[in-house]
Amino acid sequence: MRTLALIRCAGLAAALALVGATAAGATTRPGIVYKIKVTLTDSKIVIGHDRFSHTGLSRYPRGAAIRFEVVNEGKRPYDFKIWTRKTGPMKPGGRDSLLINWNYRGVFEYWKEHGGKRLGPKGVVQIF
Repeated sequence: MRTLALIRCAGLAAALALVGATAAGATTRPGIVYKIKVTLTDSKIVIGHDRFSHTGLSRYPRGAAIRFEVVNEGKRPYDFKIWTRKTGPMKPGGRDSLLINWNYRGVFEYWKEHGGKRLGPKGVVQIF
């Protein structure tokens, strides 16, 4: 009886280890913050490319924690807004950052603002 119980426990432990290893490989690694450089100018917004970018589109896996490091190279103060998050006003040459944990799949817009008014151009980030 005791030997049978030990065999069952060992089998259960092996099955749980296998399930845990499979699940861990299917998700974005926790604890890693990906840093993406964003540059604002008077005429455009440039989001840096990384290993998730595809044909010029900013794409990130669901569950990724992204720190957008924003630099204002324009001649006026700008805010940078993406999804529901927004930086404070950045004077020319100013810097700010946004940390977003992308828990939902979809396409999310970003743009810049001046004096509370939305300015073009805008762009999108895709979470897959």
